[in-house]
Amino acid sequence: MKRVPSKNQEQQGARPDLWVYSGVSGCGKSTAIAELVRTEVQGSAPFTEVTGAPINWSIVRPETQWVVLDELRSLRDVFGVFSLLADGHRIIVASHLPDVCLQWLSFKWVVRLARLDRDPRRLGPYLEQRGVSYSDSALTEIGEDLQVSFTLVDLILEYDTDGNFDNALARFRRSARVTATTALRYPTQIRQWPLVGAAQ
Repeated sequence: MKRVPSKNQEQQGARPDLWVYSGVSGCGKSTAIAELVRTEVQGSAPFTEVTGAPINWSIVRPETQWVVLDELRSLRDVFGVFSLLADGHRIIVASHLPDVCLQWLSFKWVVRLARLDRDPRRLGPYLEQRGVSYSDSALTEIGEDLQVSFTLVDLILEYDTDGNFDNALARFRRSARVTATTALRYPTQIRQWPLVGAAQ
């Protein structure tokens, strides 16, 4: 997990004011947030969970210490995050936006960023739980060409006939003709995997 505090905050060992889990749909943001809420939030402080987009900011009560925001999709909502931080709230966010959209808040607050659709090793235990064999090269291929997403893995496994992820991936690529495009180069790449044409 990447930590982006200011120097003064780092020296003071301040706890994060803003946790950001980012990535494509199906990469595990909600699961990671649920675990963080279980270990860091529940039982220790009142919190408000806001789900769905657009975000309904009016349900955040002033006395709430923690705010959990699921589905941050709009740049307009970044200013809502700024306002909550300025009011003294601590925030956990599931974000579909580029990391830079929230990273700038580290000028004043301690921000922790976790991009969950980059490390393909996270998919290994998921495949093992399903009894599917795989190679490290197939997982690396997913990380380099596509997005690391459990939803994508489920789509690929629709092409599984022999319990082997490598073979299912090859059939998926032939059938779906998946391409990857780079939409943003700085500070992080956002890749998309549009399905070009129907399955053949």
